[in-house]
Amino acid sequence: MPTYMKGEPVWMDQDKKVSEPGIWTAKDGKGYIVEVSYRDPQSQKRVREMKRILRLDMAREWRHTRKADALRGEITRKKKQEVVLFKNFADDYYNAWSLKVKESTAKSEKYRIDGMLKPYFGRMALHTITRRDIETYLRKRQEGPLQNVAGRGNYKRTKGISPASANRELATTL
Repeated sequence: MPTYMKGEPVWMDQDKKVSEPGIWTAKDGKGYIVEVSYRDPQSQKRVREMKRILRLDMAREWRHTRKADALRGEITRKKKQEVVLFKNFADDYYNAWSLKVKESTAKSEKYRIDGMLKPYFGRMALHTITRRDIETYLRKRQEGPLQNVAGRGNYKRTKGISPASANRELATTL
């Protein structure tokens, strides 16, 4: 609904000239224009909704319930985000990427993904992995071998990895 249809604001207190937030009389005199603004919990984008309602009490009620629903996170503008686990994404990424590189490069990358990254991030949903999670992982890798991660196969490292190796692993995760 275009904003040019808004008329005068509705006054909560006529004497003090305190207007009702988000409610205006319609310019054509037929009801009220109600507006509510909130952040979508999934996309974090600002959402603005406007509606024409004929009665003032219903306009107030609609605005308050819509605002409360938004605060509880019950209103979403986008479809539910598909949950993709890191381990599934890593497999898909590797399968597509490995076709374009030498076999030896693909093999070392496969070891890095399967031996280090998937055990640590594997059960996490891809959209929930934050910069802090990645920094924590790299810090733990530089401090020493990760529990239940580095103890596979021929991995005999007892100390942490170098900053260069951490950067390589970071490049893999991005």
